[in-house]
Amino acid sequence: MIKCYLASSRLPASASLAEAVQSGDVVWIDILNATSDELAEVEKATGLIVPSLVSLSEIEHSSRMRREGETIILSLPLARPSAKGTSLLPVGFVLTKKLLLTVRFHAEAIFDDFVEGFAKGRPADNSPLDHGRHL
Repeated sequence: MIKCYLASSRLPASASLAEAVQSGDVVWIDILNATSDELAEVEKATGLIVPSLVSLSEIEHSSRMRREGETIILSLPLARPSAKGTSLLPVGFVLTKKLLLTVRFHAEAIFDDFVEGFAKGRPADNSPLDHGRHL
């Protein structure tokens, strides 16, 4: 599943992914359990390479953050408590000057909470890079 969030309305885009990206108004693309066709669509529309589950599951610290030109790719395990203990779920972030891609393989409430706050205007800036200033 792919959702594109617009800077102007802070709501998911109703247009196709390619049209939304071409508009220049997409600030965040959230990728959850995407199919290979959906991943190809994201890569074609954005020109970015979406990290795979294998690359996001790397345990070496040197594999957790890298820079490719002006793009930053992060792999951050998300802790999920359970009755059997805590497990780490791979989550990827691809950050450019104009766009944030999140790559997930499990639905997590923390992302839903962020979407709710984002739709209400928190944070107030229009670019992913400015978002950290208001936290």
